[in-house]
Formats: sequence, structure tokens, C-alpha cells
Amino acid sequence: MREIMRMQEHIYPANYTKARNIENHDQPRNRYYTQSDEKTKQWIGYVFFAKGAAFLNNGIETGNDHINKLFEKDPINFKQIKKDWVELIQKCALLKKDPIMAQDSGYKIVSHKEDVLHFEYHSNQEIRVGLFNVGAHRGVLEVDLPEGVYTNLIDGKNFEIRFQTIPFMDVPLIFSIDLTNKQEANH
Repeated sequence: MREIMRMQEHIYPANYTKARNIENHDQPRNRYYTQSDEKTKQWIGYVFFAKGAAFLNNGIETGNDHINKLFEKDPINFKQIKKDWVELIQKCALLKKDPIMAQDSGYKIVSHKEDVLHFEYHSNQEIRVGLFNVGAHRGVLEVDLPEGVYTNLIDGKNFEIRFQTIPFMDVPLIFSIDLTNKQEANH
């Protein structure tokens, strides 16, 4: 997937906008494939963080895993809405509006041997990092990022990058590295 996204960066015109999605009316729900709330949340975070427009299928916030019925009535059971999923979507949507997320240059796709999607947006003032543990790994991930204590913009919890490693998270990990302070400032 990372290689296809890199290819798109080379063949698409400057300032392209691609609709990113993880499910639609032609495919089973993402939850059906992941069989995990944790992994599905990671994919939701990815949809909002990756370059382009986030596109969510109606009802994703219920955590339902059924296969959509395209030509039949397929009502969403709004009594099943998962409050933490709605909060995740709201936070991601708000972060997507930050100016750094709209720039064309400075977008970076980082590869890891683990099933982790890692993207960065670089400006003169900050680096916005998104790490999405779609493989539900445990332990730590090796990264080439400045050591320090940072705050996950999704759940507000602090974490530490130490010895070029970062802990795997159960929720999407989005944070900023402040480049305006000579010491690595933390948000």
C-alpha cells in the first residue's frame, strides 16, 4: 500500500486531492476485515491523516461488520453508535483542518517492516506525525524522530520517544514536533 501511495505522489498532478476511504458501498465494512475495534480505529485515523480528503461510509461509527446491501434497504442501527468512535472521528476531522495538512509539499510516507502506516507533514515550524498501528503490534517501533515527551493529539496522553523508539499505541498516534524552539518543544 505504501508503494502505491508513493507512486501516486509521482504520477498525480501537484496539489491533487484523492478521496481516501477504507470501506464503501461495494465492499464489506472495514470492521469485517479487521475483526478488531482497535485495528478499525487505526484505519479511521489513517483515512483522515493521509494526504487527500477523508471519505467515511455512513454508519462506520456503529462498528458494524456486516456486508453492505447495495440494492436493498440497509438501515443503520444508531443505537449501536460507539461514543469513542464518534469522538475519534470528530478529533480527526478537526485535525484535518489544520493548515499543515493542506500543503502539497512536505508530505512524507515512511516505511517500516511492521504493519504500521507512518506519514509526516513537514513545514518550517513543525512536523506533524501520524502513526497507525494497523497490525495491532505490541512493544516499540524504531523511528527516526527527535527524542522527547510528546502529546498524542487524539487522546491527550503523553508518550516518550527514547532511544529512537516509540511505543505502539492502541489508538491512532498523531503528534507535532515544534521546530521553532531550539530544544525539541513538546505539544
